[in-house]
Amino acid sequence: MSKPVVNKTVEAKMTAVDGGSLWARRGDDIVLVLLVTYVILLGIGTVAELFDVRSILSWPIYR
Repeated sequence: MSKPVVNKTVEAKMTAVDGGSLWARRGDDIVLVLLVTYVILLGIGTVAELFDVRSILSWPIYR
């Protein structure tokens, strides 16, 4: 039988799971979480600024 064809990216991730650093194993997930968090905070800040919500604008991140 022939060896099944595996995408090189999938193969690299399978190898990274066996050993390697946290960044090699979960780098994509970490970047995605940071990006989603940034977009949520940006949306909250924009809505607070548009509707002049002082309680949100007084959060340390928006000062």
